[in-house]
Amino acid sequence: MYNVTDGPNWSDNTNWLSENLIGEWHGVTTNDDGRVTRLDLGGNQLRGAIPGVLGTLARLEVLRLADNLLSDEIPAEIGTLSYLEELVLSDNLLTGSIPVELGKLDHLLTLDLGTNQLAGEIPAELGDLAALLALNLHNNRLTGHLPPALGELHSLKILNLEGNRLSGEIPIELGTLANLKLLYLTDNRFSGCTPQSLKRDDEFPYSGPPHCGDMDKDILFALYESTNGPSWKNSNNWLKEDDISRWHGVRTNQRGRVT
Repeated sequence: MYNVTDGPNWSDNTNWLSENLIGEWHGVTTNDDGRVTRLDLGGNQLRGAIPGVLGTLARLEVLRLADNLLSDEIPAEIGTLSYLEELVLSDNLLTGSIPVELGKLDHLLTLDLGTNQLAGEIPAELGDLAALLALNLHNNRLTGHLPPALGELHSLKILNLEGNRLSGEIPIELGTLANLKLLYLTDNRFSGCTPQSLKRDDEFPYSGPPHCGDMDKDILFALYESTNGPSWKNSNNWLKEDDISRWHGVRTNQRGRVT
């Protein structure tokens, strides 16, 4: 790791390559058996490619290499780190696609690959990360449609995909993410609107296409106003409920569009 990422010019390389226990090397934490469990070298002027040999740190739980000058592709070997809980590679110069092998990281809680130059589609295999709490892929060059498999991330609290080139409709499967606390989808090429099932309360941080129900609600409101709605024979729930499917005479589809 030291040799291929310009170790002599790191901001801090205290004790690296010395005779000290590796748990005393800057950014390295070990367990009672002397195995590396954490490698935190964020903001340390690492440059070059991430070596695939990191995939043999069998007890690694945290890998943080953010805010460096790392380039080339993310090595698929990282997908063999079965104990990994945090993978933070944001704010680098990484290229290529997101390895499908990352979908094998059963214990992963945080995956942050934001602000790189990653391209290609988001692998559907990321939907296998059942424990995942935060998925940050913002400010890359990702393309294609959002995989509906992301709707399987039932523990997910943060989903940040803004600043890419994603297209197509936002899958309704994302509406099953009941634990979601933050959703950023802006600066992409999505078509249509955001499924109404993804709408939360006013305190829910959201940026992206308008929710489908909100678009149609404005039209129905105009109808109500222009046809003397207060005097209708039956105006049950009109303007009272956020869910327009509860308004008298209105039916919507799964996306919240009036049918």
